Amino acid sequence: MIPEALSSEDYLTSAAFGLLKYVDSRGFWESVFRRAVCVGPTGERIPGRFRFTEYGRAEALDISFWQRYDDAIPDLTVCFNGHDHPLVRVLIEVKLNAEKGDAGDPDLDQLVRYAKLAARLSTTGAPTFLIFLTPGDPVPDIRETLDLLIKEPNAAARIFGLQWGDLHAACLEACHGEATKTERQILSDVATYLQKRNLDYFSGFHRVAFQEFSPRSLLSLSGEPLFKRIRLPEITGIKRIVEHANE
Repeated sequence: MIPEALSSEDYLTSAAFGLLKYVDSRGFWESVFRRAVCVGPTGERIPGRFRFTEYGRAEALDISFWQRYDDAIPDLTVCFNGHDHPLVRVLIEVKLNAEKGDAGDPDLDQLVRYAKLAARLSTTGAPTFLIFLTPGDPVPDIRETLDLLIKEPNAAARIFGLQWGDLHAACLEACHGEATKTERQILSDVATYLQKRNLDYFSGFHRVAFQEFSPRSLLSLSGEPLFKRIRLPEITGIKRIVEHANE
């Protein structure tokens, strides 16, 4: 991968969601949004509140990249559509290394802009929510944004946070669910890509398999006893080991 692509949010967004847009599996998207967290009235973290299935059974999925809404251009617009109308819309703002804007300035905070857009879209069409997708914990940024949206009704119920590790975990989970063979391949590829980018959750250190050696092989080098060529201190225990190994 070229160095410029490693730090590009747009490349990451298009690489991952350019494939996921072909996954219609209800189970996968339920798994993704089930992992979203929101912020409660006293700033507490609340998991699992977002259930897009409450708005009806989606029959089609539509994902748009960088769709313009006047002066706002979220990275992704995800629409879950019914038979002849959209059921629910999700705006996703993606971050990799960049910040969401200047802290404390409502005019420069991207989440403030998109939260207001979600509220406006909800009054003229399908219920619309905002998801902030980041490598690390999105909750502190969401808390900061909500402090700037005190006068906006239901703002806290409209903004959710996800980590890239959540997306990776949902891909792995859905590989064993109802997804088709093609969808499972896509989910596996995206999970592998996110892991290669170190955007999965840390799952512990891997055990390294060491080759077993016999005492004699450890004490030998090129067919000759190793300790014949190394001057060792006259320590009784070591001397007995060397003598035994050279027998």
